[in-house]
Amino acid sequence: RSQKRRRRVFTRIMLLMSSMDFMYAIVAFASALPCPKELPLFMASGTWASCEAFGFLGQGSKLSSILYNGGLALYYLVTIRHGWTERMTRRTIE
Repeated sequence: RSQKRRRRVFTRIMLLMSSMDFMYAIVAFASALPCPKELPLFMASGTWASCEAFGFLGQGSKLSSILYNGGLALYYLVTIRHGWTERMTRRTIE
């Protein structure tokens, strides 16, 4: 909760990755709701447009989560293996 902790690269990467995971979990949980009524799915009550929009959000959030995971791996590589400081990481990568 401190201001210093929120400025860290690690904290921001984890926050964004977690929020994308959370968004994907919501999309996966309610995946049948935006689907068109014509499809034989339980609780399908949407339209084709809502289904495509929901699918776009789901794929986008999952792809973002994967990319943030790669960013976290890169962060660990440069801080642990190469000994970069927080300042060097912030200045070079961000």
